[in-house]
Amino acid sequence: MKAKNIAIILAAGKSRRWGGNVPKQFDIIDGRKMYACSVETFNKHPQIDEVVIVVPDGYQDEVSRENNWCKVTKIVSGGDERFNSSMNVLQALGNEKDDTIVLFHDAARPYVSSEIIDRVLEMMKNYNAVTAAIPATDTIAQMNDDKNNIKDIPDRQFILQVQTPQGFKISTIREAYNSAKKDGNFTATDDCGVVLKYLNHEKIGIAQGDEKNFKYTFGVPNKLSDNLDVSAR
Repeated sequence: MKAKNIAIILAAGKSRRWGGNVPKQFDIIDGRKMYACSVETFNKHPQIDEVVIVVPDGYQDEVSRENNWCKVTKIVSGGDERFNSSMNVLQALGNEKDDTIVLFHDAARPYVSSEIIDRVLEMMKNYNAVTAAIPATDTIAQMNDDKNNIKDIPDRQFILQVQTPQGFKISTIREAYNSAKKDGNFTATDDCGVVLKYLNHEKIGIAQGDEKNFKYTFGVPNKLSDNLDVSAR
């Protein structure tokens, strides 16, 4: 029997750098709320069986009222940090079989394409963890501990700009987070980073992303060019 594919739309961020009246994922872009753009893409994708939306406290009823997507099965309350939201949704999916594939996607990347989803799912045939990514186009510099001098400039040919979706066998990402919970200094900015740190025996596959799959970070979206997260392009 084919393993289930579940898309998880992470829309629980507080958007501290956004500057609008609502979290950026609930601001309007292209005539729709930002989070709805990626929900719709995953909802229409033929290989996605279910969609779960993770939202801030207080937004569950709003999203539930707006939910006209046939594959949305759960609306989960997020946490204080991104990794808390990931752990909350894994708990909500507690009855899923170990071979279920979960795709974590940032709601602030509204232009994810079906082709990127295809490529991540294809890579999941050979890996237990996969991320979409694109080659770095700018030179990347590492600062020293005081953040006032350049410490190192890594060779750009080995640098990637990581995107989402990031795909996992649910048993793999659960194991990674279970190990992370035992670390009193645990912190993470993405889910592949948790696998990399706590399951270092697991290789993380790289699926081709797209420059159009950028992340909104700063400012209210009046002009596209004013609001791109250039680190995610």
